[in-house]
Amino acid sequence: MSGKVKQIIDAIVAHRSRGNPTMAGFVRAKLMLKGIDPSKHTDTSSDDPEVLRKLEALARELGVDLPGPGAGVSWRPPPSSGSHR
Repeated sequence: MSGKVKQIIDAIVAHRSRGNPTMAGFVRAKLMLKGIDPSKHTDTSSDDPEVLRKLEALARELGVDLPGPGAGVSWRPPPSSGSHR
């Protein structure tokens, strides 16, 4: 799956920065110090298993809720559509 690294980076940055752009920059710099360059990872870039392991361990350490498989893809109908049986 491509883009998982980007999703985890975004989750860590959002969790740690709490919407503060200055703090988001600090979090990205800290990731770079840990050997992970956030600017190299996009939604379409292939996921490096070693980087994934590092990020997942860091996310667990920080208490970040990671996006699940298929995050952002809704397979359920919206509540307003009702149930048609």
